[in-house]
Amino acid sequence: MSKIIKNIFVWFMVVSCLLLPVLSYAATGDTTSNLWPWYITRASGLVAYILLFFLVASGVGIKTSWLFKFISPTFAWINHRYLGIALSAAVVTHLISLLLDTYLKFSVIDVFVPFVSNYKPLLLSAGIIGLYILLVVMFSSLVTINKFPKAWRLLHYLTYPLFIILFIHGYFIGTDTKFIIIKLIYLITGVIVAWLSLYRLYFFYKQK
Repeated sequence: MSKIIKNIFVWFMVVSCLLLPVLSYAATGDTTSNLWPWYITRASGLVAYILLFFLVASGVGIKTSWLFKFISPTFAWINHRYLGIALSAAVVTHLISLLLDTYLKFSVIDVFVPFVSNYKPLLLSAGIIGLYILLVVMFSSLVTINKFPKAWRLLHYLTYPLFIILFIHGYFIGTDTKFIIIKLIYLITGVIVAWLSLYRLYFFYKQK
């Protein structure tokens, strides 16, 4: 259990430490304590997106076996699971910081019910819908993977539209994409996932 906690912590903190300096540099205006929830919201959202990228990439790598050229299958599966747990931690952090934000003042309904908030309703709703898709994928991985493998496999395909939805949500609602380095993070990861998705389809039809 201690190793699991350690790996989750490492995944979450490494990505956070890489991105927080970028966001701190990008931040403008007042830096008083009342803005920290907003900084945490931005950082945790970007961390969640990066973790989702690695989760999708490692999933394709496992399914097509190309990842096994670099690491063992057991290690690949364990880290894929750790990435999922770390992603969940980042999303929870993102949601809590939104509720604590005193500037935009989101209510619980704004954060969890699509098309209710007046703040960029379509983009915010994309994030909320993405949250529920993520919950379905995570829940299916915990409950159906052994008992109903076919159902788990079908539900797991939701990861691809989930990535698209959260890409749109993060890229267009985020205030940091005006900075070239953040924009490049989104664009490069988006192109990589698009290529991996095509490779996954090719691998699928090749097996038939």
